[in-house]
Amino acid sequence: MANYHEFSIESAIMPSTTRRSVKIEGVNNVKKIFADPSKSTEAFITGAIADTGAADRNIMYVNKTLGALSDRLQTAAKIAKSVNTAKDRGVEGFQSVEYLNPWEYAIEGKASEFFKKVWEAIKTTCRKIIAAIANAIKWLSNQIQSAFTKAQVKDYNYYKANKATLGAVAKKSKSTVKSIEWVPASEFSKVLAKFNGEYMKVVRSKSADMATVEKIGNMDASLLTDPTKFGKIFSEANAGLHLGSSAESNFKGFRTVFQKMIDSINKELEDVTTSAFGRAQEGKQNAHSVVYGKLAKGDTVKDIAVSKLCSLSGDFSILSDSWMADNVKSYVTLCNESMKTFTQYTKAIDKVAAAFDRAVAKTGEENAKISSLSQLTSQLCNTRCRYNSYMNSILLEVESAALRYRRSAHNALKAVIAEVKGGPAKAAKAKATESYQSVESLFVFD
Repeated sequence: MANYHEFSIESAIMPSTTRRSVKIEGVNNVKKIFADPSKSTEAFITGAIADTGAADRNIMYVNKTLGALSDRLQTAAKIAKSVNTAKDRGVEGFQSVEYLNPWEYAIEGKASEFFKKVWEAIKTTCRKIIAAIANAIKWLSNQIQSAFTKAQVKDYNYYKANKATLGAVAKKSKSTVKSIEWVPASEFSKVLAKFNGEYMKVVRSKSADMATVEKIGNMDASLLTDPTKFGKIFSEANAGLHLGSSAESNFKGFRTVFQKMIDSINKELEDVTTSAFGRAQEGKQNAHSVVYGKLAKGDTVKDIAVSKLCSLSGDFSILSDSWMADNVKSYVTLCNESMKTFTQYTKAIDKVAAAFDRAVAKTGEENAKISSLSQLTSQLCNTRCRYNSYMNSILLEVESAALRYRRSAHNALKAVIAEVKGGPAKAAKAKATESYQSVESLFVFD
């Protein structure tokens, strides 16, 4: 595997800033996360959010960088076409003018250095995503084993054993607890099961872009400078590619196929989330809004009647160990599968970046053909990274919602138990503030 140099946006914006290169084989930092003996939940959820945030920063950097390149390239291509056509026709005043290479003007520097930064950013993004998944797995595992979870199950079992007394009080209690208004637990479970099933199918299937990236990564460097030879190999992973008789027509074919794969990734993301959560409202596409728009009636913490939470939570059955197993533990399996698949994708991306480096070294010059292929491939890889990062955010929000719902129901159940044992006054003292907030709230500092 090629050496990996962690990408720094700061160093890309301010080249004078130096950063020590770190050689990492694969994603060894994941081992440290899993080997960490800490039983903390806050540390790992914070780590997952921080890694996801770092991945999103790099994804945005690559997206903006390639977008700006496309804009400059279009302008430069128009100018170059006019100048080069005039020179070919021998128009007066153009005899001594050199042919214009659009890439030289669009890149505003060396293409090899430009794309090296892009690929470093993408490789760093991959590792941040994998680390985020590992932190999420560790967070969920610690949550499942935590004292809070054990107390919830214990109190629920006590409730079932004393259902005749506690149930009657719960249904008539005038006590309230701080909570958002959740949808019924049965509906909540259906949404979680739907998302888990749909996303698991995607994770376990090999996508066209994965096959394409693997194919490019295993190519001989010389193929990246020859559109015809590249096209023949490339078409093995993309049956819809039709090769032309010229390099220009072949690149048009490449662009069409790459764009179709990018569109497919974006549609896949929309299909998976829409199937479980419905279509997001215009302007509210962030993970939190998508998830909570389906799992709760609003996002405002308020006084909710204990009797209502008893009803919504399925007579507190949301606190059972079986509910935890069906709706939370299954997500650990999903996260493990997702990490395994994306680790393979990361290895393929490392090979692709190395292949382009070899191609540049072999030609010994700035090559527009290599640049064109690097631009298309990096855009495709960045789209898949954005997909995985967003789905990680959805996963975190889904699980935080499940755990938060249980916390709300447990607060209500504790109030019921306290009311039976000591009357309304003791129940009032037992009320807890709704403290298990959303993932995004960890970054609200006002």
